[in-house]
Amino acid sequence: VESEIIDALERETSFNRLAIIATIEGQGAGAAKVCLGRIAPVAYDTDSIKHRLPLLINNGTLAVIAGRLGDDRCVPWLRETLKLPRASLGKDKDLTELFIHSVELLGRYRDGSAAEPLAQLLKESRIRQLSVNTEAALRAIGRPAARPLARHLDSWQTAPLFLRLLREPELRT
Repeated sequence: VESEIIDALERETSFNRLAIIATIEGQGAGAAKVCLGRIAPVAYDTDSIKHRLPLLINNGTLAVIAGRLGDDRCVPWLRETLKLPRASLGKDKDLTELFIHSVELLGRYRDGSAAEPLAQLLKESRIRQLSVNTEAALRAIGRPAARPLARHLDSWQTAPLFLRLLREPELRT
């Protein structure tokens, strides 16, 4: 049953995707393994982003579902999701939601390797919910996030936010 539901997820957009995701998550922890098995091993390079973006978004969605179901094998795929183009964040609901949940899960799993792209995302993001989740993820990652935060402290617009984070004891360099 899970495989057929995932097939439906690959063909749907927006509102129906949310219902399908809820259905997959309702299947329980065993669905995480199926989701991870359905992720297409595609490089997240310029060519793939240009020609296969829906597949990459679907890969990220499957990783988010697996992560929400408690499977930490999703972390490398969540990191790959952060390579997707950010220009349509806020305009494309599916992509925006994918980024929000990916960031949240990278914080939950305390992925130090994600600190650099998260700091970059925090610097660029103008979407409140994404910024809040990114801050929380960087706090959860702790000390490994301090240097990436300090490296991205180069904009007067984001300086107050970055300085506030860098003053926190677990994020001091």
